[in-house]
Amino acid sequence: MGLGFDHERELMSPHKEKLALFIDGANLYATAKSLGFDIDYKRLLREFQSRGDLLRAFYYTAVIEDQEFSSIRPLIDWLDYNGYTVVTKPTKEFVDQTGRRKIKGNMDIELAVDAMELAGHIDHMVLFSGDGDFRSLVEAVQRRGVRVSVVSTTSTQPPMIADELRRQADQFVDIVELQPKISRDPAARAAPRSPRAAAYAAIPAARYNPAGRRCRRRRVRGLSSEWLECRAIAIALRRVRRPRCTRTRRSRVPSRLSVARWRCLCVPKTSSVFDCVTESPNVNAR
Repeated sequence: MGLGFDHERELMSPHKEKLALFIDGANLYATAKSLGFDIDYKRLLREFQSRGDLLRAFYYTAVIEDQEFSSIRPLIDWLDYNGYTVVTKPTKEFVDQTGRRKIKGNMDIELAVDAMELAGHIDHMVLFSGDGDFRSLVEAVQRRGVRVSVVSTTSTQPPMIADELRRQADQFVDIVELQPKISRDPAARAAPRSPRAAAYAAIPAARYNPAGRRCRRRRVRGLSSEWLECRAIAIALRRVRRPRCTRTRRSRVPSRLSVARWRCLCVPKTSSVFDCVTESPNVNAR
């Protein structure tokens, strides 16, 4: 339905068209998860900057404010500092008729208002969502002379995009076609994420085995993360220099005993103790 992005780039006039991205965060995350890959938002932004004059890149998501730590908070902070306009809204909690606790966080109104305000300043709107509620928004933006592309997928069962939204859009782009350009490298996730993990990985496995040692986890409060990281690295390196004995705690060889006396302690029952002692005159002198 319509020309692909690559063909559009070849036929594009010297005057670059003005683009704006509108990303439904929850819908895009569910789409990428169903296809088994992660979105690299730096590559995504760079990809659409090369397609035209990118004016804005909006990212919409709801946030649970009651939680002490939210898994989406690091992503929101990164997007805020790296070229995205992040729009958030606190979620609302309610109890339905069956008595079940549910959380509601719909960002459709915020996305629609921003799209209508920006419609007079752009030539091309790219919507990352498959929600059928945006069909009326797409129709209203098209009446203002703006071309609308919708990015979602039909490769899942059921498809992540509503049929009425796909019909209304000027162009539908399956995110599978963009996956090589906007997906995150799986090898980047396997790399160590902290200096402590890097220090443990650099320690020889023959001398230090994290899986075999006994570790007591302590919850430390009031100390900075830098201090904890340095402390963990110091402990790891100290264990490399002074490995524990492989037998028992008191099984080290006494330094004052002679070799002959040590052999007497380990002599077989068939041998004579006298034969062993006479090998060293130091033992007889004592």
